[in-house]
Amino acid sequence: MKKLILLLIFLMPLVAQGALTKTENTEAMAWTSIVAASGTTGIKETGSIDCSDSYSTTLHIDVCIAEASAHEGTEVIIQVNSEAGTDGQWTTLTRFLSNAVTGVKADMAGAEAAGQTLLSVTNPETAGLDWPGKLIFIMASTTTSCEIAYQIRHDYDTNDTITILNGLDHAQDAATDIFSVDAVGFANSAVNTWAVTVPFSVSQANVIINNWYDADGTAADVYGRVRVTKATGL
Repeated sequence: MKKLILLLIFLMPLVAQGALTKTENTEAMAWTSIVAASGTTGIKETGSIDCSDSYSTTLHIDVCIAEASAHEGTEVIIQVNSEAGTDGQWTTLTRFLSNAVTGVKADMAGAEAAGQTLLSVTNPETAGLDWPGKLIFIMASTTTSCEIAYQIRHDYDTNDTITILNGLDHAQDAATDIFSVDAVGFANSAVNTWAVTVPFSVSQANVIINNWYDADGTAADVYGRVRVTKATGL
């Protein structure tokens, strides 16, 4: 009972401050092509993300296969800094690898409007989109219109369609490519997503996406994106 009273005493000033304030969908890195093991284009970073103004910061990281080729994984490194403007003080919070998979590419068979759930795709079964129940990467002809979708159905090569949840965020045209993996299971996905919470005490964060990870050339081009959400008021 004594602990409960102390907790309520602690929370009452926070409640009195008013409504919770959040920021949504701040892009620290918009969709960016990260070429497999190719000079400076094979490694991209967000640059410093200011966390000093928030009670809580979450990094939303996406890495998607963008080539029909074998891949041994892309390295993602989350760095944190104890103070702003001091590049020599970055430390690694965590690191992880995207799926080691072989991507397959399917072609859109025509233009589709934003919001559409039934997509025209040329021979989806032959192209490897016959494994519903996983994320696919829709690589648009305009980079800003790239998106991730969750495939729930395919109608074989007979009807040339697949179905996705929720509908397209952007209008897509016939030049759009769709990437997946021709195998069942969560680990066999062309799409990797992570949500990483930055410690409360951290002032700055940085995300590095390293597509130089594999040294023997078993690597595919990927697209990366990093978004930031914050709770800045309680």
